[in-house]
Amino acid sequence: MGYNNLIAIDTSFKACRCIVFYNGQIFSQEIGYILRGQDAELPLLLDRCLKDAGADISEFDAIAVVNGPGSFTGIRVGMAYAKGIAIALNCPVITLSSLEIVAALSKQDVCSAIIPIKPDVCVIQRFEKQEPLETPSQVLMQEIVQRDFKPLFALSTAVDYIAEHNSEVVEQIEPIDWNHASMIDMDCEKYNQLKAFNYDDTLVQPLYVREADVTLKKQGSLS
Repeated sequence: MGYNNLIAIDTSFKACRCIVFYNGQIFSQEIGYILRGQDAELPLLLDRCLKDAGADISEFDAIAVVNGPGSFTGIRVGMAYAKGIAIALNCPVITLSSLEIVAALSKQDVCSAIIPIKPDVCVIQRFEKQEPLETPSQVLMQEIVQRDFKPLFALSTAVDYIAEHNSEVVEQIEPIDWNHASMIDMDCEKYNQLKAFNYDDTLVQPLYVREADVTLKKQGSLS
């Protein structure tokens, strides 16, 4: 598999990550826990990665971004930033779902991947040999205990979040650690697949499984 110079972005959960794959080496910057301000931090992380790599942004072939599911605002921030860079560089955007990444990191032939989106709600998807067997679906945390989703995997940061609100659910989940190299492998493979087809940027969309739970303020309201 051929490798290319790639920039990868993940703002889909509580971390804000930027990974640069340049001349076969990985350079990364990360804020492990950030509730807001990802839009301000992301350019700074990328700038530090590029300086560490001794690279110019014009040398990159593609931008990869995690398109969800996860934090509604975080996904929008990451997608908008990735698309902005791609437009400037005239290069493609590669999307990976957060569930795809969990399934790949599990190294299991068959598994379920889980991402929490609220204290009592998660998104789950079943995979076989890293290929989805179904579309992502919302599940109440308590259903995790009642139904058999095993083996069930989630990123360690997600497990910590679930533990704060649903201690008995955590017993059903096997935590796995984030791995930059695995994400880059997946991004490069997708990029090489893209080159075999006519690239269509209309397919680059956020992966939402629920509507935004945001209420707009009434005109003239200050609260």
